[in-house]
Amino acid sequence: MAINGNVNNVQTSSSGNFLSALATPDNVAGMRMAVPVISSVQGLKAVRDAYAASDAARAAYSSMDAAGAAGAGAGGAISSVTSGIGGVISNALHSLPGLLKSNFAISGLMSIFTNGLDFVQGKENGTQFLVDTACDTAAYTGIGATATMIGGMVGSVIPGFGTLIGMGVGALVGFLGGKLYETYLRPSFTNAVQAKFVGMSNGSQPSALPSSTTSGATPSAPTTAPAL
Repeated sequence: MAINGNVNNVQTSSSGNFLSALATPDNVAGMRMAVPVISSVQGLKAVRDAYAASDAARAAYSSMDAAGAAGAGAGGAISSVTSGIGGVISNALHSLPGLLKSNFAISGLMSIFTNGLDFVQGKENGTQFLVDTACDTAAYTGIGATATMIGGMVGSVIPGFGTLIGMGVGALVGFLGGKLYETYLRPSFTNAVQAKFVGMSNGSQPSALPSSTTSGATPSAPTTAPAL
């Protein structure tokens, strides 16, 4: 009997230890931070396809003949550069809605998974799980879309190995954005949203505070009028 009990204890504790080791704060944060890095690398090829106009603008500037460049002078050269940069930015903004949509799906799934680990372990209640999942989804949707857009912009203006360089830049931006969010922004952001959510769902809470203050001041008021 003692052997069976020991075996059961070992099995229970080993599964619990595995979940605890998997769901450490650093591991959970690392899982979320990997989302914009992966999405920026995967989405960069599609983003570069959307930058065809910027490629044409750069080609037009590069193929200016000597006579045209001399006739246009410095003002014409600056105008060509400005036009090329404007084309890159315009195509980047044009691709942003699609990037937000694609990053929303993967960010939402990872947010549900990571916060679900904390919920199963009892680190979060139901309200915290919903709020943290919504906040993480919104944050990493924006971080992933921004990282992919920046990586695509860099990759589109660099010839040759532009795609690889753009992937590296996008991954770096995604990592730094996730690190900034997890370290400095997430605690205050999730707490503020949770407080707002609880206040909205508990509409009677604000009115309870003045009433308790009033009841506390009642005993000090005179109970009888002064004799005339």
